[in-house]
Amino acid sequence: MPQVIALILGVIFVLIGLVQTFISLHEWFRDKMLLRTGSETNGTVIDEVTYPSDDNLQTGQYRYIVRYFVDNSAYHVSSRFSGRKHEYLKRYVPIVYDPAFPERSRFKYDRDLRHDVLKHVLILAIGVGLVIYGLL
Repeated sequence: MPQVIALILGVIFVLIGLVQTFISLHEWFRDKMLLRTGSETNGTVIDEVTYPSDDNLQTGQYRYIVRYFVDNSAYHVSSRFSGRKHEYLKRYVPIVYDPAFPERSRFKYDRDLRHDVLKHVLILAIGVGLVIYGLL
């Protein structure tokens, strides 16, 4: 019976791990390409949103919204990192954007996505281990 449960959990972990690993690898490589080939400008932190805003939790952590201009058009980008309220409000921050698609952008010194990739690969590896155990 424990092997059947391990096999079921393993398959679930493998499926989740595969999808999440693929998505995070794609985002990480896209981020690296943007940092290598993108143009840089400065933007202003205009707002902060509670993180995680999806759950409406008041965690005391905030993500920052920046407005930047390219060819007299305004664009917005939010940070991946979080901080305290008013920590960065109205500050100038460097933004890297794709000249062909200026809405594709990120904070120059934002959080690196490699940790997400490693986390998802770990989930995948745990799933493979559980599947192997379940099949033995």
